[in-house]
Amino acid sequence: MKHPLMKFTWKIRNGRYTSAKLVYLGDISVGSVFYSASAPRDQTHKYVYSVTLPGAPNTNEHFATEYEAMLAAEKVLMAWIDRAELEVKGG
Repeated sequence: MKHPLMKFTWKIRNGRYTSAKLVYLGDISVGSVFYSASAPRDQTHKYVYSVTLPGAPNTNEHFATEYEAMLAAEKVLMAWIDRAELEVKGG
């Protein structure tokens, strides 16, 4: 799935008890967005992201929608790419 505003490719990974959307830079998985089952029941913001690149910050911030978490993850990834002085081609 590639949204026009997004620079990366997202793929769904279904697990036994949960599912996540993995974000790819080329063929390499560099992060994910998932529903946080540990969020309190009364909390409306239940989606979180995780970026797996060295030095990339992760947050405990929760988002109301999966899409918002995906955009936040992409923002972190783009900042990491800028700091590493890399260029994303084809995005």
